[in-house]
Amino acid sequence: MPIASLPTGTELYFETHGAGEALLLFPSTAFSGEVWKPFQVPALSPAMQLILHDPRGCPRTKASQQVYTIEQMANDAVALLDHLEISKAHLLGHSMGGRVALTVALTFPAASIA
Repeated sequence: MPIASLPTGTELYFETHGAGEALLLFPSTAFSGEVWKPFQVPALSPAMQLILHDPRGCPRTKASQQVYTIEQMANDAVALLDHLEISKAHLLGHSMGGRVALTVALTFPAASIA
Protein backbone atom coordinates (compact mmCIF):
# COMPACT_ATOMS: atom_id res chain seq x y z
CA MET A 1 0.00 0.00 0.00
CA PRO A 2 1.75 3.24 -1.10
CA ILE A 3 1.76 5.78 1.71
CA ALA A 4 3.59 9.11 1.52
CA SER A 5 4.66 10.59 4.86
CA LEU A 6 4.27 14.26 4.02
CA PRO A 7 5.75 17.31 5.73
CA THR A 8 2.16 18.49 6.21
CA GLY A 9 1.80 15.90 8.99
CA THR A 10 -0.31 13.50 6.94
CA GLU A 11 0.36 9.95 5.86
CA LEU A 12 -1.36 10.09 2.50
CA TYR A 13 -2.47 7.01 0.57
CA PHE A 14 -1.88 7.29 -3.18
CA GLU A 15 -1.64 5.26 -6.38
CA THR A 16 -0.28 6.04 -9.82
CA HIS A 17 -1.49 4.55 -13.09
CA GLY A 18 -0.11 4.98 -16.60
CA ALA A 19 2.66 7.20 -17.94
CA GLY A 20 2.95 10.60 -19.55
CA GLU A 21 1.89 14.03 -18.33
CA ALA A 22 0.62 13.88 -14.76
CA LEU A 23 -3.07 14.28 -13.88
CA LEU A 24 -3.84 14.61 -10.17
CA LEU A 25 -7.41 13.54 -9.42
CA PHE A 26 -9.30 14.92 -6.40
CA PRO A 27 -12.39 13.02 -5.20
CA SER A 28 -15.45 14.59 -3.62
CA THR A 29 -16.14 14.76 0.12
CA ALA A 30 -15.53 11.48 2.00
CA PHE A 31 -14.70 9.56 -1.19
CA SER A 32 -11.41 7.79 -1.75
CA GLY A 33 -9.38 7.68 -4.95
CA GLU A 34 -11.21 4.45 -5.78
CA VAL A 35 -14.01 6.54 -7.27
CA TRP A 36 -11.84 7.22 -10.36
CA LYS A 37 -11.06 3.57 -11.13
CA PRO A 38 -14.15 2.36 -13.02
CA PHE A 39 -14.03 4.90 -15.86
CA GLN A 40 -11.24 7.47 -15.69
CA VAL A 41 -8.31 5.12 -15.01
CA PRO A 42 -9.01 2.79 -17.97
CA ALA A 43 -9.80 5.67 -20.33
CA LEU A 44 -6.96 8.05 -19.41
CA SER A 45 -4.05 5.94 -18.14
CA PRO A 46 -2.91 4.88 -21.64
CA ALA A 47 -2.04 8.53 -22.34
CA MET A 48 -1.32 10.08 -18.92
CA GLN A 49 0.13 9.34 -15.51
CA LEU A 50 -2.89 9.40 -13.20
CA ILE A 51 -2.36 10.12 -9.52
CA LEU A 52 -5.18 8.96 -7.27
CA HIS A 53 -5.14 9.74 -3.57
CA ASP A 54 -7.30 9.54 -0.49
CA PRO A 55 -7.60 13.02 1.03
CA ARG A 56 -7.60 13.63 4.78
CA GLY A 57 -10.60 12.01 6.37
CA CYS A 58 -10.56 8.90 4.17
CA PRO A 59 -9.70 5.59 5.86
CA ARG A 60 -6.44 4.84 4.01
CA THR A 61 -4.99 8.29 4.83
CA LYS A 62 -4.03 9.04 8.41
CA ALA A 63 -4.14 12.53 9.85
CA SER A 64 -4.09 13.78 13.41
CA GLN A 65 -7.29 15.87 13.53
CA GLN A 66 -11.01 15.57 12.82
CA VAL A 67 -11.76 18.73 10.81
CA TYR A 68 -9.81 19.50 7.65
CA THR A 69 -9.65 22.60 5.48
CA ILE A 70 -9.50 22.92 1.72
CA GLU A 71 -6.14 24.67 2.16
CA GLN A 72 -4.73 21.72 4.16
CA MET A 73 -5.82 19.29 1.45
CA ALA A 74 -4.29 21.55 -1.23
CA ASN A 75 -1.01 21.61 0.71
CA ASP A 76 -1.15 17.80 0.96
CA ALA A 77 -1.62 17.54 -2.83
CA VAL A 78 1.40 19.73 -3.58
CA ALA A 79 3.46 17.84 -1.00
CA LEU A 80 2.43 14.59 -2.73
CA LEU A 81 3.61 15.96 -6.08
CA ASP A 82 6.92 16.90 -4.42
CA HIS A 83 7.15 13.39 -2.93
CA LEU A 84 6.63 11.91 -6.41
CA GLU A 85 9.15 14.38 -7.88
CA ILE A 86 6.51 15.80 -10.23
CA SER A 87 6.95 19.52 -10.81
CA LYS A 88 3.64 20.15 -12.66
CA ALA A 89 0.36 18.31 -13.02
CA HIS A 90 -3.03 18.75 -14.60
CA LEU A 91 -5.71 18.96 -11.90
CA LEU A 92 -9.20 17.46 -11.96
CA GLY A 93 -11.63 17.38 -9.07
CA HIS A 94 -15.25 16.61 -8.36
CA SER A 95 -17.28 18.71 -5.88
CA MET A 96 -15.03 19.28 -2.84
CA GLY A 97 -12.16 17.92 -4.93
CA GLY A 98 -12.80 20.69 -7.44
CA ARG A 99 -12.41 23.27 -4.68
CA VAL A 100 -9.16 21.65 -3.59
CA ALA A 101 -7.88 21.59 -7.19
CA LEU A 102 -8.82 25.25 -7.63
CA THR A 103 -7.00 26.14 -4.41
CA VAL A 104 -3.90 24.30 -5.64
CA ALA A 105 -4.04 26.20 -8.95
CA LEU A 106 -4.48 29.58 -7.27
CA THR A 107 -2.04 29.07 -4.38
CA PHE A 108 0.64 27.09 -6.22
CA PRO A 109 0.39 28.15 -9.89
CA ALA A 110 3.82 26.72 -10.69
CA ALA A 111 2.58 23.23 -9.74
CA SER A 112 -0.42 23.18 -12.06
CA ILE A 113 -0.72 23.02 -15.82
CA ALA A 114 -3.45 25.28 -17.19
